[in-house]
Amino acid sequence: MRTDARILGGILLAATTAAGLAASASFQALSRHVDWNGEIAAFVDLGALFWDSLVSRCEAQRAAKRWGFEGSMVAWLHPEQFPAAGLSWSRAEDGGSGRLAILTQGPRRGLGDFLNFPNEEPRQLDRLPDGCQVVQWMPATGKGLVGRMEKLFGELDPDIAREFREELAEFCRELGVDIGKDFLENLGSSVVGASFGGEAAPAAWYLQSVADEARFQACAEAMARFNETPIVKVREGDLDLYKLDIGVEAYYALRDGRLVASTDRSSIPRLLARGEGFHSLADSEAFAKLRRRFPETCLLFWAIDLRSTAEFLLPLALGFAAYGGGGPAPGDLAEALQPILRAPSGLSLGLALRNEPDALVLRVETVGVDLWKMAPGVLRLIAGAGEASGR
Repeated sequence: MRTDARILGGILLAATTAAGLAASASFQALSRHVDWNGEIAAFVDLGALFWDSLVSRCEAQRAAKRWGFEGSMVAWLHPEQFPAAGLSWSRAEDGGSGRLAILTQGPRRGLGDFLNFPNEEPRQLDRLPDGCQVVQWMPATGKGLVGRMEKLFGELDPDIAREFREELAEFCRELGVDIGKDFLENLGSSVVGASFGGEAAPAAWYLQSVADEARFQACAEAMARFNETPIVKVREGDLDLYKLDIGVEAYYALRDGRLVASTDRSSIPRLLARGEGFHSLADSEAFAKLRRRFPETCLLFWAIDLRSTAEFLLPLALGFAAYGGGGPAPGDLAEALQPILRAPSGLSLGLALRNEPDALVLRVETVGVDLWKMAPGVLRLIAGAGEASGR
């Protein structure tokens, strides 16, 4: 019997033209990554609902010798490698757990191959200050980037790949360095942290592994000359700092195979030394508790202090609504955010993208805040916004 929607523990929304969920191989495969018994879950047969009609339109365009955006999308995406997707949200002890999984089949091609990185352990997070309210880790995506881009362009049109090589070579000659070999291949994984709430001034930090510091500095100076934004060298104790003019005052230093940059000049020596009195995320109980909810390795990792973010954005949202003469009522917005505003301070929301053998999986975890409790307030907020737009 065909099943389009049914209840599984909570709410399962299924969109498929197959004989039913039980007969769907994609549904069964996604069961390894998605909790169908969560508070809410959804399954989408991407091939039946989207890709088949998209490919048909592109074949018609090709026959008519018209090659538009959809044709480029098919050539790069190879949608047949992504047959289905599923998502779920489950309430967990002291928080919640979400999954968004896109099933993959066959060898990765196009964008699937371009983004096919191995999972790694996020490193250097322990060097960021404990007060960070937003954190991001990325692997060494620059390594092999030029070759991956050329391959991707070549799948669309060999002439585009050739033009890419020629224009990149011309740019490197003007720059005086090889942007691929001298710069991108020289960079390892990176972490970013930012603090924008509380009594301290907003600040941001960026840490990047660097294989050859001298080569990196040569590339940085070449790009500064090209953009006519000179780098000024200053001294901070026994450390050489380089001042950048990028709209805000920012500094960076190179030491022990690591680039450390920040808008807070005084914090750079402390991040490098990690001496007595410096408190990093390694000392944060909230971050340690959140990190334990995730696998050791991933492709990308983010963490957010939900409470501080809400406290920072709420006045801005209300001010914007008041200035625009519309938007949500202050009481409705504050009510919808109450589960977050009552949460303990600290990094409480984490997201990690993993490359599984048969799927790309985005994991979402919360600690100390139950986002499911926001559902009634959010629904009232949406309903109120709809009524306001109809008047």
